[in-house]
Amino acid sequence: MDTKHTKCDTLIKQLVFLEDDERPLTVRNFDDDDDDLYGEAPKAVTEMQIALQDFADGIGILGYESNTIPGFNELPRMDRVRMQYAFANNPESRKLLGRTPPIEIIIHLVSTARRLDRGAGERESPWNEFIHLPLLELALATSIHSKALFVAPMKNVEIEPPQLLRANTKLPGSHVDYVIFLNQDEDLKSIWAAMEPMPSSDYKSFHHGLSFRELPVAIGLEATSQMTSWTDAKVQIAIWTDALLERYTWFGHEDDRKSVPLTTDAMPLILVQGHDWRVSILSKKDGKVVIRESILIGSTRNCFDTMKLVAAFHWMMNWAVVKWLPKFKIIAGGPNYGSETSE
Repeated sequence: MDTKHTKCDTLIKQLVFLEDDERPLTVRNFDDDDDDLYGEAPKAVTEMQIALQDFADGIGILGYESNTIPGFNELPRMDRVRMQYAFANNPESRKLLGRTPPIEIIIHLVSTARRLDRGAGERESPWNEFIHLPLLELALATSIHSKALFVAPMKNVEIEPPQLLRANTKLPGSHVDYVIFLNQDEDLKSIWAAMEPMPSSDYKSFHHGLSFRELPVAIGLEATSQMTSWTDAKVQIAIWTDALLERYTWFGHEDDRKSVPLTTDAMPLILVQGHDWRVSILSKKDGKVVIRESILIGSTRNCFDTMKLVAAFHWMMNWAVVKWLPKFKIIAGGPNYGSETSE
């Protein structure tokens, strides 16, 4: 049998196992007509979908105060046309999330990404080094929450402890390429100081790995090369996120692993294939995890679509600090650490 088909069959079987397990994790499309089976999408999922789809459509991605755009004449012809779309520029709303990055940096990223289409384009590491991480760092540096968040490569950080993985040897201990973490504030420092080591381990962690374990996870990102299937990334981030959510049920019960109820109304998952960046949205209720896919939020094929990416990440970074951080404090530390904001 062809090696490519064999691998595809294995990945599909892994997704089927996730769906059929006693802790079901289902991947489905937005607006699938089967709410009677999986439940209607939470309001927070729909709100996140609408917000990110607006940026994916180029709405409000720029924040220029005047008609003169610095570096405009250096842009390729089609980017010059699209940058002048009236719906793309909204300085009042844009500045609430972050700054529009300098055009010369965007041009450099796009130029480098196009070079990776050829030659080394079949390998993931050049995309990671020259495109994916620099773009994430650019989005963070221009976000209003640049001091509250931290971006780190996590390619070689496996899931720990292994008990967090489902009890099936066919599912690998997976990892993701990057994580956007929440930096510690005073509440998180207090919660960390009071935490006990996790079961069957001699260490404590806010998540399910040994790197940056004192920082809570906000957003995970799995990236591949231009030549790799989306399905690879989908399986990896599904397994990784499933184990992360299982870790959250241990908080407050590290001594006996007794599960606690956990509801997650909406959480973005990022999948990248070379140029193209997609967001799926996860929700969890009554022990059932649903991943709804996906929104193509942007691409490094041109400058206008790269501006979409930065704007979408600014929105998700704001979600991480304003929505997810208060909820995480309650999950990890209990209701004494503030009231949960509505997602």
